[in-house]
Amino acid sequence: MRNKRQLKERIVLICDGETEKWYFTAMNRHSAYSHIDIFPHLVEKASLEKQKQQVENYAKDYDIVFWVVDLDAIIHDNKIQEFNTYYNALKSESNIKIVVVNPCLEYWLLLHFRYTNMPFSNCNDVGQHLKKELPKYEKKQNFYLGSKNIFELLFSNLDTAIDNSKKTGNYNPFNFKNTCCEFHKIFKHLKSDK
Repeated sequence: MRNKRQLKERIVLICDGETEKWYFTAMNRHSAYSHIDIFPHLVEKASLEKQKQQVENYAKDYDIVFWVVDLDAIIHDNKIQEFNTYYNALKSESNIKIVVVNPCLEYWLLLHFRYTNMPFSNCNDVGQHLKKELPKYEKKQNFYLGSKNIFELLFSNLDTAIDNSKKTGNYNPFNFKNTCCEFHKIFKHLKSDK
């Protein structure tokens, strides 16, 4: 946990995809969040069990651990029961926050432009809708982290995205196919820490 001399809250974001890591890296560079040490950690291709273990390990050393979970791959791989077991085991931990987005990060990006809770068939489906709002969007590192990174590009719409994210509701383990985005939990915490 945080040393009394530390002024910045230490936050780690555990994510399983490159796009999430790129997004949070861009966010970390933004002056609005310079009061916090944000460490995006990629657990690429790690099993759910390994992701859970990493979340628990980081919780020993960080003030807050956000486990950012895209449900599309979990549903596709028929791992929802396993995820729900870990979700239920961790959800009551005070410094662990599970942030579910169904289907994927692109849904969060889309919410910067408009509210929708339509059931997307997969992440590519969301990407098609996102390109209507952000025609130059590319799922590439240079787009996310370029000279005007993804966070800067969308920052003026962040409050809209947070409001739209809240409207999608929270993850329901008993109705996991519902479209949802809990990114508002991250920003609620970050705003309360100023």
